[in-house]
Amino acid sequence: MEAILLVVLAGFAVLFLFLSKDYGVTAALFPRVVASASLVFIALDMLWKYFAVAKGGAKPPAKAPDEADNRGWAPPLALQAGYIGLIYVAGFSMATLLYLIICPWQLRYRNWGVTILHAVLLTFAIVYTFHTVFHVRLPKGFLGIPW
Repeated sequence: MEAILLVVLAGFAVLFLFLSKDYGVTAALFPRVVASASLVFIALDMLWKYFAVAKGGAKPPAKAPDEADNRGWAPPLALQAGYIGLIYVAGFSMATLLYLIICPWQLRYRNWGVTILHAVLLTFAIVYTFHTVFHVRLPKGFLGIPW
């Protein structure tokens, strides 16, 4: 499955390179850099896996994937959907702060001091950058939280 997704990603990168030929030099710079970097990293990943198999193969995991206490894909997907919905209700800032607090908990990281400090600082940095540098108005949501 991973190989299929990497091929699809590589296809999109090549498509971005092809479509950016009609752009101006400045407008094409970012898509070209991102697409080129993606292709380089995909190639490095494939080479890494090839040499790992050539050396004797990858070691099998200690437990089968269904025995590794995985929660599946539904909780992360629900958290992301909740984040998007909360943007419309509580605004971008509050939704981002709550997401950055809940996501590490969902990933079983329990150092709350680091989690809360990271969430507050990253939310502040994102909101400040969008307001000050990019001059973008962020969604305030139905509740109208201004920050």
